[in-house]
Amino acid sequence: MGHIRLLNLLKGAATLAIVRQFLKQRGLASTAGSWDEMISDRLAPPLDDGALAVNDVVALLRECEEHGRQHVFLYRLSPGYKPPCSDPARLKAALKALNLLGLLDAPRFLEMPATPQIVDVRMETEPKAAVIVKAVERREYQEFVGQTSSDGTLTKTYKTLEERAVNVARVRRDGLVEVRIFRQRNSSDYNDPLAGFLRLIKPLIDLAQCEEVSLVKAKTHIWETGPKLSGRIRINQQWARNAFGAENRLISQNPSRTLSDDNGSLSSMEAFVHVNGQHTASHVTWILEPGPPEETRNVALSGQAHEYALGQACTRDQYESILEGILKFNA
Repeated sequence: MGHIRLLNLLKGAATLAIVRQFLKQRGLASTAGSWDEMISDRLAPPLDDGALAVNDVVALLRECEEHGRQHVFLYRLSPGYKPPCSDPARLKAALKALNLLGLLDAPRFLEMPATPQIVDVRMETEPKAAVIVKAVERREYQEFVGQTSSDGTLTKTYKTLEERAVNVARVRRDGLVEVRIFRQRNSSDYNDPLAGFLRLIKPLIDLAQCEEVSLVKAKTHIWETGPKLSGRIRINQQWARNAFGAENRLISQNPSRTLSDDNGSLSSMEAFVHVNGQHTASHVTWILEPGPPEETRNVALSGQAHEYALGQACTRDQYESILEGILKFNA
């Protein structure tokens, strides 16, 4: 795999802050004001002279494209169901039938495949014993450029944009299954990309034989214990729905404050959910490092009952911290 191709893929998956930290940890120069400067001055030279290992950059790419900028759907293996990917011998047989056995030795790095493709399958022991299945697909969007009017005819012009989307399934030995769908630019409805990915990986794990993990408890816990969580989480939005079909939506206009500090918000939501109401969404700022400067990520527990979204790219440790926090709130 050529260095420039690898670095261009990293550019699409990581943030400059993540790459700076990666270089600092290896004692390499890390200052760069743009991606062009980072690639030409900080990454390419040490790769060329051997001061930076290609495998380390590949590992960073793997980490960044698998964590963050995703909608995550949580499942649990149904009692008695053991998917093919959970057993090494059955996994090899399933991959051989798909002509993908080589993925156990090395991933494929496909930039814009014509059709969705499984590109990586591996077993991990850290942070949890699990099997990872990763696929890449090409997405196409239309971006409005402008419009002209002539002789009574209005003509609108659009530019076609392509994007490399990475979708991931992690099947943990403890029975939890995470399906991570790369964020869409033009829709908040993830039914189609989720269904397409599940069809693609069905020979390895059939999600129809898994149970959705509802996050209602986590949304309720975040709201009800909000004041105690203010050092870790700021609540930006909280939605609830009652049996009548009415919705109560609280939205903070100050991103540096949390709704749990507002007595009016607390009392109105308490009154609403008291009569057959249920929390349906929590949009929060997750504080990973208090700073200064703060290290935060936007997390939205919304959409389907078993869905949450990470708005920005994450390291593996950041992703795991958020996931384990959500699972703890949902217990």
